[in-house]
Amino acid sequence: MVVHEILQLKNLWQDQGWLGEKANRFGSPDCVLLHSGGPATHLATFSLLCGPSRLRATIRQPDASSINQEAKHDFSNININQQSMNFDLEIEEWKHGAWYHKQRFKFDCLSKAIDELRLLTPSSLFDSIPHQKLPAQPFWVAALSYDVVQWTQPLHLQYNPNAGNLLACFYLVEQGCVYDCLEQKFSIFKVASSHWNPPLEFDLKQETIQRNFQQMDFSTRLTDAHYVENIEHVQRKIVEGTVYQVNIGQVWQGRLQSNPWQTFCALDDMNPAPYSAFFEIKDEGISLVSSSPECLLESIDDYIHTAPIKGTIHTGVDEHENEIARSMLLNDDKERAEHRMLVDLMRNDLGLICEVGSVKVDRFDIEQYSSVQHLVSRISGKLKRDVSSSHTIEAVFPGGSITGCPRTMVCHVINQIEQQARSFWTGSIGWFDPCSNNAAWNILIRTIEATFDGKQWYGKIAAGGGITISSNPHAEVDEAFQKARPLLHAAGWIPSQQKSSQHSIKIFSLPRERNWQRIKYLAGEVHLDIDPIDAEVLFVDNLDSFSMNIVHSITATGYSVQMVQARLPPFSDMKQDEILQWITSHPANFIVLGPGPGRPENVSFSYTIAQLAVEGKLKQSVLGVCLGHQAIGLHGGFELLESPFGPVHGKPCEMHHDATGLFNKIQSPWKFTRYNSLVLQPKDKHDFIITSTDEHGEIMSIAHSKLPVYGVQFHPESVGSQSGEIIFSNFLNRKRIVEE
Repeated sequence: MVVHEILQLKNLWQDQGWLGEKANRFGSPDCVLLHSGGPATHLATFSLLCGPSRLRATIRQPDASSINQEAKHDFSNININQQSMNFDLEIEEWKHGAWYHKQRFKFDCLSKAIDELRLLTPSSLFDSIPHQKLPAQPFWVAALSYDVVQWTQPLHLQYNPNAGNLLACFYLVEQGCVYDCLEQKFSIFKVASSHWNPPLEFDLKQETIQRNFQQMDFSTRLTDAHYVENIEHVQRKIVEGTVYQVNIGQVWQGRLQSNPWQTFCALDDMNPAPYSAFFEIKDEGISLVSSSPECLLESIDDYIHTAPIKGTIHTGVDEHENEIARSMLLNDDKERAEHRMLVDLMRNDLGLICEVGSVKVDRFDIEQYSSVQHLVSRISGKLKRDVSSSHTIEAVFPGGSITGCPRTMVCHVINQIEQQARSFWTGSIGWFDPCSNNAAWNILIRTIEATFDGKQWYGKIAAGGGITISSNPHAEVDEAFQKARPLLHAAGWIPSQQKSSQHSIKIFSLPRERNWQRIKYLAGEVHLDIDPIDAEVLFVDNLDSFSMNIVHSITATGYSVQMVQARLPPFSDMKQDEILQWITSHPANFIVLGPGPGRPENVSFSYTIAQLAVEGKLKQSVLGVCLGHQAIGLHGGFELLESPFGPVHGKPCEMHHDATGLFNKIQSPWKFTRYNSLVLQPKDKHDFIITSTDEHGEIMSIAHSKLPVYGVQFHPESVGSQSGEIIFSNFLNRKRIVEE
């Protein structure tokens, strides 16, 4: 087993009393290492070994017994609630060799809790700048469990962690050591008041430790047959239009062969990854051992990026097999559609916190690791002026690659299917500076959650994948196992099939699907208000994961947009006469009914607007996208059925259109991306013109013959819809600045 230099340094300092139990005069024995494993790349730039901390904050699961339990096993009855439960943020300080309670605050969202930490952060500077990406003053490191989703999504979970379970832990970093991967050198940093002064005069050499494998007993939470049943259940919900894609997992658990730190060293040797982490909370008996390859977000000054992973294939025994596998991955319609869906979702998330027109796809790569190869895109944007590190993590958590689309609905479905709290798997570990925009967070995949019962260490490993309509259930079972294989070996549960792979990470750059430099943007404004305001466009959000992409496409024409949440109060509670009064009092000239999960009848606000539009009772021009299109069709003489050709999600399809109206100046046929399981079919006499169809003749867009009412089944805003912005320009009748 090859031990990385910074791992050797941790061992050395622990023996010398600068870290761990012997270092309690400097701070707690807890350990946090954010580690860029493998060779230096644009992903792996530095590793951070935190010194003993003297201040921490924790969040625990509040009592959720009052939540309505009748909705269990009801996948369509999502428990949406804009008002989250309150949780406690407990502040503790290290003194006299233990953690002591200092303060307690109550909050109802994650960003408020992180903002509170800003007031507790010392303003003193470090004696040296740790790294160009790190702050020059004290900052925080943290571990967030997936179950923090209760305060980042507007829903109540039915299967919650037990009351009192640890959900998040934050440590103040006032001292530590950085290993620069590019320059291959160490540097120590600390505040002036710190007496922590470990030596950097040491001779660390390439160290190899023999690890004798002794297979330990372990078990799986689900049989393969049960896991297949869960996958098939998801696919039925996709056919019904409830979701587009859902990530579910398999769980392995048992006694660990070694302690968590030794397990981490073995994992770093077998499966190095750029966003690895070791997070040990001594008094809780919890350690997180992660070799994550995925960046949830990184923000420096005014810019942010995320690098979502979706699309997986095995790693071969030699480069020839790997090259064949990469070609298969790149040409697999299912994997590409799954990845495209995730890119659209994360563009949407960055759109919540970034300036109009700044969100772009910078890179498209295949990243090769010890057991699997992945499709990875890098998406970036320029942060709005009023955005801080607390808003950035709240906007993107939990990551779309480990939930699915549309996110709020799939978080509900995941909870219903898995029927247990996820704990830290698919949560996040990272650092953030609450006094600026600077932060970096991973996604806790390829992770062992270790717990100590007083005598033995036990581990839990989870792995899974995104389930789409094209997924092969048995292949998904194998994919989950392949992702978990290095962890299962590190835990001592299966023998290894490979030698040390310390330098096996490789990155292969690919052409991006879209040239973002061809589009120039104007600067409209986005408003989130409850009362009608003076905005030119009213966008009705139906809780979809692509809504902000549409809003950015509209504001990029120079229009201002008011965005309202149809599935949340007060709009979800409005009666028909109240909706009519609200809409008729709105000064907007245009209304866009957005996409969303489920059937349009389940969203009364949008459904009623569609009815008013078809009946000619509105002054505004109306465009429905996907769910909005279906709502218009249902009121216009069509019926909504499951597509006989099956769901299509994330796939660009050819649309044969009439080259007029919304399709003015667009060549026919033209490819637009679809996300739909249900389609309109004519039922009664109607006043609509069918303006486009797909290759099967299914209806892809409609236009009223007399009224300015339109609907498109596809998603013009998708990364796979070339020139899709022209659809919005034609609806708004304003020339879009597009460089062809």
